[in-house]
Amino acid sequence: MKQKRKTETLILFFAFLFGIIALDNCSTPKMAVAPELASRASPMPIQRNGVMLTSDATIGNYTTHITKDTRGGGAKVGFETSKANVNIEYHPEWELFYEVSHPSRPKWITECKETTYMDIECKIYPEDGSCQQWIMNLQMPRTQPEPGRKPEFSGIITTGQGMRLTIVQERASSGPVHLLLHGYHIFDNSVPVGAVEIIYDGKIWVPSDIDQCSQSSIFSALYGIYVLSDTLTVRASE
Repeated sequence: MKQKRKTETLILFFAFLFGIIALDNCSTPKMAVAPELASRASPMPIQRNGVMLTSDATIGNYTTHITKDTRGGGAKVGFETSKANVNIEYHPEWELFYEVSHPSRPKWITECKETTYMDIECKIYPEDGSCQQWIMNLQMPRTQPEPGRKPEFSGIITTGQGMRLTIVQERASSGPVHLLLHGYHIFDNSVPVGAVEIIYDGKIWVPSDIDQCSQSSIFSALYGIYVLSDTLTVRASE
């Protein structure tokens, strides 16, 4: 009799546990990827090889490696609530360099630097010079930020072919995290050519039907947005 009760208790426990997991999977909001992109690209989950974001990552057939990161010397924002003042100590010398490797393509290099306060420029190019360089310019709002909040970028990408791509924020439209920034799309005019999810572990979408130079450039840009979104939080002074 005792054994039977123990078995029933275990069955109820595991049923309850699986129910919670299923409910969480159903209620967890996902980034809404543009249908025109979703039909041309499979999501590539970002699998880091360590706990820290600066560790190497495996994403689909790509691997990433951060070679230089001096962002610790960036802007620090201090708040004096009693006087309603914001003190900014700005040191525009931080750099973020990383490499993107693919088994059948040359290595791609990205060099990001903070050019002025809340402005970032990233140069994206192949190590062997087989494709033209792309330039990604990111801007953050110049309104008073909240301590601990992720930056919300806007920006453009200019290419050697004269293309001008825009970076657009994507937010949840409903649910418990209504209006939370979920990620970004990259558009060529009105056509989505890439996306990155910055919440949870993150995912990247790159179309499979574009040339390899564009694929590697777009992937490198999206990975850079992912890294910068996770680490460039505003630090409040104590």
